[in-house]
Amino acid sequence: QRLFGDVYFMEGGESRSEESMVIIDDAFSAMLAVELRDGVAIDPTTRTAEDDKKFDIELLAAGTTFDLSLELLIREGDNRTEFLQALALGLTALAQGEIRLGKRKRRGFGQCAVDNWNVQRFNMKSPEGMVAWLCYDAFSEPSPSVENQSLFALLDVPQIDLLKPIFRLDATFRLDGSLLIRSAPEKSSSPDNVHLQSYRPENKGHASVLSGTSLGGALRARALRIVNTVKANGDGTQFVNNLFGYRSNEKNDSTPLWASRLWVDETVIQEPVRLVQSRVKIDRFTGGSFPGALFSEEAAFGGQQTKVKIQLTLGRATNRTNEKNPDGSNDDAEIGLLLMLLKDLWTGDLPIGGESSIGRGRLCGESVTIQIRDKVW
Repeated sequence: QRLFGDVYFMEGGESRSEESMVIIDDAFSAMLAVELRDGVAIDPTTRTAEDDKKFDIELLAAGTTFDLSLELLIREGDNRTEFLQALALGLTALAQGEIRLGKRKRRGFGQCAVDNWNVQRFNMKSPEGMVAWLCYDAFSEPSPSVENQSLFALLDVPQIDLLKPIFRLDATFRLDGSLLIRSAPEKSSSPDNVHLQSYRPENKGHASVLSGTSLGGALRARALRIVNTVKANGDGTQFVNNLFGYRSNEKNDSTPLWASRLWVDETVIQEPVRLVQSRVKIDRFTGGSFPGALFSEEAAFGGQQTKVKIQLTLGRATNRTNEKNPDGSNDDAEIGLLLMLLKDLWTGDLPIGGESSIGRGRLCGESVTIQIRDKVW
């Protein structure tokens, strides 16, 4: 609050505000690439699309670069070390993906990486320092090569370690059959349904991906089913909402909203086999083909080298989501639920993506690394 400012409300309805000591400039990208994705809300009970819940998302493609410029004002009498440590901690978390930008950051979007840091100091008490600050252009001058140097070392302050998450899971699966997360075809000659692809600079092109939104939705629906089964009163909606976040579907719902504590990353499917299948709709009364219902699909099939990685991270509860759980006693229950979800994914009992009724979306577990607080297995 002292770093970014805040508004304080006092007795009698009066308020007092403090200005932010951090000035953040707008960031512009010289190379702008956007992607369009289809989205749909799924009814957790029927596992079908909800009415009037189809939407599109426009997002910046992976590999988009921009220059970030921040200024920290340290006034006379301020604790210099405290301010610099707080700034370095936030920027380090941004560089390591602990802080993400934009919407749907809990489902794999908005993760950033930093190429290098450039730190400059100006003494605003002297005319020379004031002129140097006015004439300085951070992006026209060459930046020093400090890729491997800690930002704490550049700012000359003691380092503070980031808080570790309560639970982190990195699992590798084999694709048992095929996977189809529908996306709009890029060309008119493409099949009617194609698996989701996203641009990746390391692949120098588009790659098949497992989206965090699709995986997160499947995990949430199965988690609600498990909790409703084992819970005494049979209603585990609140427990699941505390873990996956709460989004109101009613206009007059006054329930407070909060984001998901479970971070589900979007991952690239390694070496999938892309095949086109032609299918036809069958008339259930005559047993023959339905007129005009021939369509084709391009799904991602599993080969000998095909691997699917899943990364889940459970963050610490905020004060709002933890009001009914001040001692953190629900942490073990949430971790146990996530392990049960891992078991269902591992054995192929929890399919991902579309057309699960015809055998798509099933995984077979190969290896997993689990971190619970300070222990790793």
